[in-house]
Amino acid sequence: MDRSATAAIAPAEPALVSTPSPRVRLRPTAAGAFHLVITLTITLGGINYNSALACGLGSLLGALALVSAVHAWRNLHGVALRGAWAEPVFAGEPLCFHLAFPSVGPARHALSLDLAPQRGWHRGCTLTDASTFDLPHQGGTATFTLPTTTRGRKRCPCLRLGSIHPLGLFQASVAIAPEAIGLVYPAPDGSWPLPLPQGQESAALRGGGPGTDDFAGLRDYHPGDPPRAIAWRTLAHGDRLAVKRFVAGAADSLTLRWDHVARLPAIEQGLSQLCRWLLQAERLNLAVGLDLPGIRIAPGRGVPHLAACLRALAEFDA
Repeated sequence: MDRSATAAIAPAEPALVSTPSPRVRLRPTAAGAFHLVITLTITLGGINYNSALACGLGSLLGALALVSAVHAWRNLHGVALRGAWAEPVFAGEPLCFHLAFPSVGPARHALSLDLAPQRGWHRGCTLTDASTFDLPHQGGTATFTLPTTTRGRKRCPCLRLGSIHPLGLFQASVAIAPEAIGLVYPAPDGSWPLPLPQGQESAALRGGGPGTDDFAGLRDYHPGDPPRAIAWRTLAHGDRLAVKRFVAGAADSLTLRWDHVARLPAIEQGLSQLCRWLLQAERLNLAVGLDLPGIRIAPGRGVPHLAACLRALAEFDA
């Protein structure tokens, strides 16, 4: 099933409001803990044996650790989340939350995002396992991907923004709680044919669209389009495989009802079948409507109308 028609269905970027800067937490990494142990051992050995060279080396290593801690803390100090949003996806596809950070101070280096530990800051995923990114001094955006398995509204979880820059001896991290909700549509699935009214089905198959009254141009070929709808002359003059589109009158409309899928054993299977029919009707340029218990959407065309129908399926509660 081609889903390119819904790839552009995305909510407008919300108004971005800066939030107060969270507190930076600092703790040594495994390499940092080993560095501190070695520094302490060399320093104590130098004091015990009255070795100026060992004491000097211990002081140098200690100063290096201190400078690393200060730079790690400064790399996250003042960073605040400005806003977050997500584009809708189908169940089974990754849901990407986009996080916007304002322009605050110098550029930030080697930042990473992961899930915040549920209990304390010393549990959960390590930041070194996540992909890193930089924030320029004028601000920027970062993306956090959340896997999906079911439809509905998905709230962005609490996240941890961290960094082990510059030497990897200390891990600086801040907790951020994005106020963003992503929408997950049902996965388009099912094997039942589109319930076109009698007479309309033959017109759609004959012309590659909902009717054969007026030629409306060409569109790219999608798997499943009838061979009779292919513009063979266009293919002979180039490499593009196109399909003829025809537009008919107001009779080319279809309302998908819950009764059409009521025989399916599960509600989610019915929603997936309706989702597949919606995408198929959009490809055929049909004015499609939706009639669910408590929800009725009049037939229409276009990406905004398709998004409204898919949203109704995602938020449907039987």
